[in-house]
Amino acid sequence: MIIRIEWNGKKNKMDEIVNIDGTKYLESDLNEEQSYLIKQLRSCKAKIENLMFELDQIRMAEQALTNVFLISMKTAEEVTDVPLEAVEGE
Repeated sequence: MIIRIEWNGKKNKMDEIVNIDGTKYLESDLNEEQSYLIKQLRSCKAKIENLMFELDQIRMAEQALTNVFLISMKTAEEVTDVPLEAVEGE
């Protein structure tokens, strides 16, 4: 089942259209319970979008931190790879 909410710009009035599997209903034609459920669905969809946005940010931050860590480890390995004789000769 696919539920999409669209805007109906006809008759100088913006009324939302609920599209359920290709059948369209005006939100103004829904009963109180159905209208409430549509509002809940709309809220859930908005929260999902916000959480996905935040998840993308967190994934990017994680990748950046991983890259910085790997560079740090590589730098540390290069420092520890100096032969002992070279350090003692200084």
